[in-house]
Amino acid sequence: MKKAFVIGSLLVVLTLSLGGSVASKSADGSATYEQLKLFTEVLSIVQNQYVDEVPPKDLIYSAIKGTLRGLDAHSSFLDPDSYKEMQVETTGSFGGLG
Repeated sequence: MKKAFVIGSLLVVLTLSLGGSVASKSADGSATYEQLKLFTEVLSIVQNQYVDEVPPKDLIYSAIKGTLRGLDAHSSFLDPDSYKEMQVETTGSFGGLG
């Protein structure tokens, strides 16, 4: 669990730094690709050298969640399963008078 927290923290820091860099240089497409290249390199290092195997999907979802969490309190990411669950919970009819 501690190792997953370390990886998650690393990805959050990386994505937050990428988000700021990409936003400040959004007019320059090559800067965006350079930052994505950095992200890809870090992802590859974690996959190849980390002591435990971490599914790539988990790493990507953690990076996305960290990026959106850094924007504001109202931005978040729902993976497909969470989205389906939210749809079920918020769909329905309300009964009562009026």
